[in-house]
Amino acid sequence: MLNKAELLVLPTPLYHKDLSELSPKTLNAYRSVDLFVVERANRIEQLLRKINTKITLKDYEVIEYNQKLNRKHKAHVKETVKKELLKGKKIAVLSEAGLPNVADPGKDIIAIAHSFDVRVKAVGGTSAICLGLAGSGLNGNSFSFQGYPPINKKELVKFLR
Repeated sequence: MLNKAELLVLPTPLYHKDLSELSPKTLNAYRSVDLFVVERANRIEQLLRKINTKITLKDYEVIEYNQKLNRKHKAHVKETVKKELLKGKKIAVLSEAGLPNVADPGKDIIAIAHSFDVRVKAVGGTSAICLGLAGSGLNGNSFSFQGYPPINKKELVKFLR
């Protein structure tokens, strides 16, 4: 295991203006990070300012990693994450809202950490999928999440069949 290197899987509030969704433990985890790997950098800047008004994006390194990136850029992000982990940095993976790695590209970054035997620590928080299930009245003991339905009508019909 790499000495100080650590990958935190941090929750993002579903409503970015409401920090009450984040526990004190989660807020402290945010404040301890060297590098953030995020879906959308402009969304995380607002959140970091709310967590600590003295924080700016200049205080941390923030890298975008999402489905819209081309292969070359994704490869560059993965290589940057590897180098930073080897330096012993503490990295956080954030989704746009909720928890990373659940219908989210964060799984690739988490896999890199595991491949280097880096400690991966998931910090509990809000998950839209779990909240939806909890409030639905459906059987929460046995369910299957097949991903978010596509927006395109033809793909949606295929998805639902």
